[in-house]
Amino acid sequence: MTENVVILGGSVAGVFTASELRKEGYEGKITIVESENRFPYDKPPLSKEWMQDNKDEKLPLLKSETFFDDNNIQLILNTKIVSIDTDKKQLLSEDNQIINYDKLVLATGVEAKKWQLERDIKGLHYLSGYQDAVNIKEELKNIKKNVVIAGGGFIGLELAASFKQMGQNVTLISRSNYPLGKTIGSVASNYIKSLHQRKNVDVITDDTIKEIKGDTNIEKVITTNGLEINCDLLIIGIGTSFKSIDHKGSQPLKVNNEGYIVDEYGQTSIKNVYAIGDCAVWPYNGELINVKHWENAYNQGKNLAKNLINGHVSPFEVIPYFWSDQYTESFEYLGYVNRWDNIIVDGYVETGEFCITYLNELGKPTAVFFANGFKDKNEIQNYLKNNM
Repeated sequence: MTENVVILGGSVAGVFTASELRKEGYEGKITIVESENRFPYDKPPLSKEWMQDNKDEKLPLLKSETFFDDNNIQLILNTKIVSIDTDKKQLLSEDNQIINYDKLVLATGVEAKKWQLERDIKGLHYLSGYQDAVNIKEELKNIKKNVVIAGGGFIGLELAASFKQMGQNVTLISRSNYPLGKTIGSVASNYIKSLHQRKNVDVITDDTIKEIKGDTNIEKVITTNGLEINCDLLIIGIGTSFKSIDHKGSQPLKVNNEGYIVDEYGQTSIKNVYAIGDCAVWPYNGELINVKHWENAYNQGKNLAKNLINGHVSPFEVIPYFWSDQYTESFEYLGYVNRWDNIIVDGYVETGEFCITYLNELGKPTAVFFANGFKDKNEIQNYLKNNM
């Protein structure tokens, strides 16, 4: 009987798992189940170049529309899975469709955290997917120009850069005194903050939105510290949340608040059930970590394909990496650290030509942030591999 690998989620991780399976010679059945009613697409452009092009509403596809038929990959769209029965090896959809699997790959990603509002009001948006981006772009054509972004993460910062380059008045409100500070620290955070300020973005730190003013349309936002800001368009980017799918079975499917817990081969606590990408938590340098970035999802998908074909032969050992483009500048980060004891700064922070190395309590490097190509990525990868 032909084995069926079912991939739940047409995400970067899901699509590149399927692609790599075929590239590695897998001849069994591959099924991708996607809740959206559109071909799998690439999300990073939505906050950057795609958003800035008023005329472009074309879906930024991960693969061509013919790719799935050409590679004998069944793509089931517009199908929301509501439960998994791991004893029967079945998925149940919202419309009561049953999908059988032999091996299951969870690549469902995460959801945007929602801001609790007692009433519906025009002008409030999130950027979680393509339709969100289309709605934002459409509204940008009609607003008076005052855009407020709540959240100092990568999405918020990239959107601030995009909107500013489109001629909008932009205010960015960050709960932290240092946008991205938990990841990159105060030195790099201050540089990125100053970059936006030089571009005339009003960056407000250590503050949050307390109240929205307006009847049917947003007119102003009031912050916790009492600031009153004119607002025609409000983007909420306060992070993401993981939501597990209802599970039935004799064995527990282990999760934490960030995702499904997997081993070094990508397998969950249940045999033949795997998780990758934003919804996965995996072992790295003696701790369980979760990284919500494109490159990680891509690499985990490619690596998992080898384990699905050959058994558990390829532990995931890729050093986490992400990048962000803002205005004409680029920022890259290799490694993983959520606490550090010291840093080493090389180069010139004031000119944007620098890198920061984060050291643990033993003085060993755990991550490196580098701006505008100051260091070579491969060189840093080798440095971390040899010194961690």
